[in-house]
Amino acid sequence: MRLNRHKHASRIELNMTPMIDVVFLLLIFFMTVSQVSEARNEPVELPKLRGSRDAELSEIVVNVLRDQTLVLDGTRVTVVDFVRRIDKRIAESRGDASRVAVTIRADARGESRGVNEIVRALTRLGVTRVRIAVQRTE
Repeated sequence: MRLNRHKHASRIELNMTPMIDVVFLLLIFFMTVSQVSEARNEPVELPKLRGSRDAELSEIVVNVLRDQTLVLDGTRVTVVDFVRRIDKRIAESRGDASRVAVTIRADARGESRGVNEIVRALTRLGVTRVRIAVQRTE
């Protein structure tokens, strides 16, 4: 019996082409990103907007207690007084009701009658930015 003394050595070759491609792509990516970020960090004095206070929203928070009493700015008011104050805020906003935002905080144990009156009054005045505050349950 004849034994083969010569072993066939298999040679493992690594194909480096895909790795080189990836390295070049990463290099191009980081060069591009660094140029974009440098463009955003240029020392530029931005123009100032005159009259920016006029563009601000007039935010009002009204609380509706359990007994349907309205509390606005810490004082108890009637619906008529509430409407007068909202109308005054609209006048202060140059008659633009879209600049007035109202948040209604109603007691969950009370009836919805007070909230409905407020929403109807705000609708008559043209106020469209109305939010009802809720508490998240976790």
